[in-house]
Amino acid sequence: MKKVLVVVCFLLFSSSLLFSYEYIMNAGSSFGTAWTSTKITSLTGGNWDDGYYDLALPALNQFYFYGKKVTHIRIWTNGYVTFGFGSAPTDYADNTNDSIPSLDNPNGYAAPWWDDWDLTSKGEIWYVIATNGVGANNWVTIEWKDVPHKNDPTASYDFQIIIFAEYHDLDTMARHSSIVFNYVDTDSGTGTYDFGKSGTIGIEHYTGSQCEKFGFNEAVLNNNLAILFTPFVPIYDMTDGWGDGYPDPVVWRPDNGMWYLRKYDGSITENVVWGTKGDIPLPGDYDGNGAWNRLVLRPSNYIWFNMDVNPFGIQWGQEGDIPVPADYDGNGVTDLAVFRPMNGLWFIYYLPSGTTAVVQWGTQGDVPLPADYDDDGKADCAVFRPGSNMWYIRKSSNPASPWIFAWGTDGDIPMPANFNSSSYATATVYRPSNGLWFHKNQLTGASSGTGPWGAEYDVPVPNDWNAGGITDECVFRPTDGMWYIEAYTSFAWGQMGDKPRCRRSFAIVAPKNFPVGLTDSAGNLIKD
Repeated sequence: MKKVLVVVCFLLFSSSLLFSYEYIMNAGSSFGTAWTSTKITSLTGGNWDDGYYDLALPALNQFYFYGKKVTHIRIWTNGYVTFGFGSAPTDYADNTNDSIPSLDNPNGYAAPWWDDWDLTSKGEIWYVIATNGVGANNWVTIEWKDVPHKNDPTASYDFQIIIFAEYHDLDTMARHSSIVFNYVDTDSGTGTYDFGKSGTIGIEHYTGSQCEKFGFNEAVLNNNLAILFTPFVPIYDMTDGWGDGYPDPVVWRPDNGMWYLRKYDGSITENVVWGTKGDIPLPGDYDGNGAWNRLVLRPSNYIWFNMDVNPFGIQWGQEGDIPVPADYDGNGVTDLAVFRPMNGLWFIYYLPSGTTAVVQWGTQGDVPLPADYDDDGKADCAVFRPGSNMWYIRKSSNPASPWIFAWGTDGDIPMPANFNSSSYATATVYRPSNGLWFHKNQLTGASSGTGPWGAEYDVPVPNDWNAGGITDECVFRPTDGMWYIEAYTSFAWGQMGDKPRCRRSFAIVAPKNFPVGLTDSAGNLIKD
């Protein structure tokens, strides 16, 4: 990969999208059987044992899956759907479910219950495409109804997938490009295949290198269960494990809740369990000592669990909120915070004091990107608006005078960084389709581009790898666990399925060290 300087002119698109390179996976109670109206009576390919039916989505029902627009859905009799990006998928039948992630076919799919179902003699598949207009509720529901297992025709089940292109309920939630698995009947009474014991439940990236896995050949399902997958660009901070100013590569393994930390020069490694499947790993400096803390957010109850020297468990947020931890008051401590997409509210829990604040900034579908953009040592509330590619930055130093500008194009991943030796964050986007990085300084108006550095299946993890004050391009390659740092080095750390956690969204936490007194949500002192 070669680094070059490119000056760019961006084209603006009017399409609505919400992209991500991760999903929040949250299991809870279902809302009953969702509406379906059309029964599939013939298959496009295959047969009722291993066949499929193709749906071309209307424009208002098209959605984004790991950043790519889905225009076609292929419904398989075996309990999963594959996605087409511009045309129908070209994958073939597979009645043997895989553990995910897997590079084997199929890729780019959602599996509410992938198993060997045989609908030759009984069982039905129904669907509905609900299109309610621009800015309204548009979704697709698919139901596998009374489908029997090939090896036991008496064992039959009922489950659904609901895919929201757009959904608004101002009383409870807003969902854009979210996916829900809904389970009506998971218990046939025979026991052998009940509750997902021989199935795959989860979603997988179109390259097969990333996933959110709820279960593989495990009894993890039950009646009236719902699993929500919410797309997001994760926000987290420093992983300096030894307090020497250098970032240290770290990955979190969802299957076992293990954190794997490697000192930047490779001289020391640490492995520690903290968290469980479905948790969101959000490292940062939550006690202000200059070194990282392992922290996970549990979506089932929105409790933030911090490990290390001063552990705590604080409830902050609700279902559908996007975690945005950052240092919002400039005291050198990462604060707990969430962005609520349905109304654009930021709920901030300041550490160590436990005081709170609510800020209105953004709207449904925005991507929250807090960082210090105005060079005052405090994280600013900021959002990127897909579709118009607009950045809205609320300066903590002068909220009445925000920055508003366009930067990026359809499918870009936005992230604040510091590629121009400034002491503040600037607008940056990473373009997965070609590995290019584009930078814009909101203070000076200067723009530039670098790359290519990365490939479509890579995860961007820019950081100041030599502690020189400037962000360096870096990607984590999920297929083999390799880290590629521009102009410096490459090394292996992690494996397929791991979540890399070593991207510094510049100056999220002010560089200060001082003693703190940490309190829980009730105001009790839990750190001297």
